[in-house]
Amino acid sequence: MAEAGFPAVTAGSWIGLLAPAKTPPAVLAKLSADMDAVLHQPDVRARLIDYGIDPVGGKPEQFQAFIKAEAVRWGEVVRKSGVKLE
Repeated sequence: MAEAGFPAVTAGSWIGLLAPAKTPPAVLAKLSADMDAVLHQPDVRARLIDYGIDPVGGKPEQFQAFIKAEAVRWGEVVRKSGVKLE
């Protein structure tokens, strides 16, 4: 990003599990708890880390806040870059 004029911006990738809008909170909580439990299994963590993946896990609200923050952050980069939709 430094070459593009954004020396303070770092880029990375992430993977997350999403559910349809209006999924019942109890279902989201169950999916989240189960996924978090899997991500904390030592053998799963070790395998993911071997692949260069940082297994994070967390609550749906945390992931929602992260996605919103990413949209704001990258929206700012796009606006400042002057890129236009064609």
